[in-house]
Amino acid sequence: MARLPLEGVKVLDVSTMIAAPFGAVLLGDFGADVIKVELPGKGDTLRHVGPFKDGEPLRWPGLARNKRSLTLDLRKEEGMNIFNFPPKEVSYF
Repeated sequence: MARLPLEGVKVLDVSTMIAAPFGAVLLGDFGADVIKVELPGKGDTLRHVGPFKDGEPLRWPGLARNKRSLTLDLRKEEGMNIFNFPPKEVSYF
């Protein structure tokens, strides 16, 4: 299989709504390792925005593809301490 142009690039996605998360999807499409940070207990805002089918948001699968996710509360000191990793581990955020 051909190597994708962004393989080896790590991206931390802390965005919400549509434009920026879609940009992160495109980076993932080109091989970047995208990690999505979501709020504990709530997840990303788009998980709760319609339209819905059978109780599931229709936009979310398309805006979450090619991403791994974790929950981290960046409003709290503990969450910020975890977030402050060495910059060399992530290429873009």
